[in-house]
Amino acid sequence: MPARSLSDEERQARREADRRRTREAVEALRASEGWQQWLRLRHHFHTYSLTNQLLIALAMPQATRVAGFRAWLKLGYCVRRGERAIIRIWMPIAPSKKQLAEWQAAGADPTERPRVRFRLGPVWDRSQVEPLPAPAQPVALDPPIVEPEGDSLGWAFSPLAEIVGELGCSLVVKRHPHGRGGCFIPELGIVSLNEANRSTTKSRPSCTSSLTCSCAPPSIPRESR
Repeated sequence: MPARSLSDEERQARREADRRRTREAVEALRASEGWQQWLRLRHHFHTYSLTNQLLIALAMPQATRVAGFRAWLKLGYCVRRGERAIIRIWMPIAPSKKQLAEWQAAGADPTERPRVRFRLGPVWDRSQVEPLPAPAQPVALDPPIVEPEGDSLGWAFSPLAEIVGELGCSLVVKRHPHGRGGCFIPELGIVSLNEANRSTTKSRPSCTSSLTCSCAPPSIPRESR
């Protein structure tokens, strides 16, 4: 049975509800807790628009990866039975084939080309889905984590040193507790690498420091995946 077409009044009410939800997300950012939620979530959704980041943070602060129903199926997952679409984000709606055909028939004036519209659509977090049974092959949702071997990361030292210098910080190679690759000391402006990873830092400057300092966990949020 085809879906009932919305009246103009119903469409206007839906638009107003969508705008209100967006305003609520922006207002939530003003609070300290909302700001912290957004910073934590931005790590996972840095490619999303600010508006969609705020909508996700407002609806499910613990979300790490979201997709629409069909998108999850293409990845080899299905939304778990009983799960509700708690999150709604702005999604692009491309012109239909009929609209494009009518535009072409009318002379294809570039200024009259049908526009991409946006509307709020439901998405589900990875915590709400489960892998499809065989023969489906679900896509890995996390990048592989492999311990570096030999000089596999040696190429990264020079670019890292350049970035640290551009930030106005100093790069130091010194001994760290076992299992720690390094740390950032914001109050001193120092990025410190563990000298135990000697094979990956063999091209380091000879002026390695014997600076003695306590490397606390970074106080700035990570901005990339």
